[in-house]
Amino acid sequence: MADGDERVAAGVLRWPRDPSASRLALHIGAARLTFHLHGNDSLKGKRQVSRSLIAKLRGRFNMAAAEVDGMDRHQTLVIGITCVSNRAGHADEMIDAALHFVDGHRIGAELVDVERSVIDEL
Repeated sequence: MADGDERVAAGVLRWPRDPSASRLALHIGAARLTFHLHGNDSLKGKRQVSRSLIAKLRGRFNMAAAEVDGMDRHQTLVIGITCVSNRAGHADEMIDAALHFVDGHRIGAELVDVERSVIDEL
């Protein structure tokens, strides 16, 4: 096998990089949003709110979003969102914009906790 074939077979594919580049310009913004769904007494009702919110976040901000915890609790919804950018500040701005959107729109849930981070050491 040629050198390139071994890297592909091992599941590692690295494109030739500029040797003068010191590190990869990849910054990941992530947030964990916890909501309380007042008066909700079914998983079906929770699912309606969850699907709507996830679709809005994906469509409006082009970011990944998914329910990440509390799947069996009727009144708690935990959504994880993430984005990728070439600048840490931009990743942080994208997370901010999504948080302002969620906080400023009627979504049928109260935002009660936010955990966020920008990972920039890749």
